[in-house]
Amino acid sequence: MILILCFLSAVSSLWGAHTRRAVHAVPDLSHSTVIHDVNVVDVETGSLVPHRNVYVRGEKIVFVGPAVRPPASARVISAAGKYLIPGLWDMHVHLWNQDPQFALFLVSGVTGVRDMGSTFTRVREWRAQIQRGAITGPRIFTSGSPLNGPDQAIDARLCARTIRNPEEARRAFDELDDMHVDFIEVLPGLSAQAFFALTEFTRHWGHRIAGNLPDSVSALQAIDARQGSIEDLEGVLLSCSSEERDIRSQWREARRANDGPALDRSIQAMVDTYSRGKATQIFGEMRIYDVLATPMLIARKRAPPSTTIEYDRLAALARDMGNAGVGLLAGTDTGVAGSEPGMDLHQELELMVQAGLTPAQVLRAATMQPAHVLRHDADLGTIRPEKYADLVLLDENPLKDIANTRKIAGVFVNGRYLARSELAAMHAQAAKRAETQ
Repeated sequence: MILILCFLSAVSSLWGAHTRRAVHAVPDLSHSTVIHDVNVVDVETGSLVPHRNVYVRGEKIVFVGPAVRPPASARVISAAGKYLIPGLWDMHVHLWNQDPQFALFLVSGVTGVRDMGSTFTRVREWRAQIQRGAITGPRIFTSGSPLNGPDQAIDARLCARTIRNPEEARRAFDELDDMHVDFIEVLPGLSAQAFFALTEFTRHWGHRIAGNLPDSVSALQAIDARQGSIEDLEGVLLSCSSEERDIRSQWREARRANDGPALDRSIQAMVDTYSRGKATQIFGEMRIYDVLATPMLIARKRAPPSTTIEYDRLAALARDMGNAGVGLLAGTDTGVAGSEPGMDLHQELELMVQAGLTPAQVLRAATMQPAHVLRHDADLGTIRPEKYADLVLLDENPLKDIANTRKIAGVFVNGRYLARSELAAMHAQAAKRAETQ
């Protein structure tokens, strides 16, 4: 018996050693592109891994290791003293125009976008063209037509579908599912009854819901229904009020009537009756059930000065959410008047830091957490082998100052490297096209 046990132990040790060697085996790195001697930003831990070589072949990262001499056949991108982050995501855009929007995203290091309402067939065709290399642009996830109620007017370019009752909500789900949308978007005017009918189907069939909180649905109700991400934080702010029921009624009526002064009064009431106890409960439920939030602070900054009080409260809300462990997403509402594709995302990151979040938290909101909410943790969001080579090479450390995400030396999008000179040419061409529109 002792001899058998010794034999089994020896076999186990040999197998473990073989497995460890297999896990750490270096693949064939010839004819790859290597980002040589770079400081890799580990967005998960918020730390730097210095002096790394990152090897890219085709559209994927194939190896990350010490900054040793690359193979003679490799294409070398010298990156000593530079910093490498995963490609940035803008998680709330409207793809209403192709030119010059796609180029401007890439010039700013935005290699992925989440389209929140536009013409689905057109966006689907643009995505297909990007995938086959006919045009250069970011990775796109889209909802198709968002779902809204009949009593609330919205921008026609959203191509929203009007839902009057639960049966129409179920029918809309079936049609969107047949279209293979990436997620289903809801808007504030959707009734509670239609929302709950919709989320019953999305839970059953494994779809994700994103969008504003419907005006008739509280944050806790939406969390319980498993809304995956909440856009804008007005609905959460309302749910944090100690007088939520009364203010919600006033808020709904003001929205339906598009009554600006009444809306301002409701917002002031939300701010005045903010309950930290209710907020703590909501944040805890969001963390437990993995519900993320997109603050879109830059969208508030574009709004009239009368919303300053609301902006300050929403910025503090975003900070408190992040510090309570709620997953945040960086989004800008790009596409609306006054927005600037790509650059708006950098402003959003800076506003999030000004609100009290750390650069590491904010980087996660633009890299890791988008991959997570889109269910692509396995191939996006961090710098690891087997993930897509969507990467941004920076001149300075973004963990030290989030504004350093603007200092771009080069961008990888799906494995294709765009050097600083090529990015400058793309920006000049995009600016010229914009002048003619």
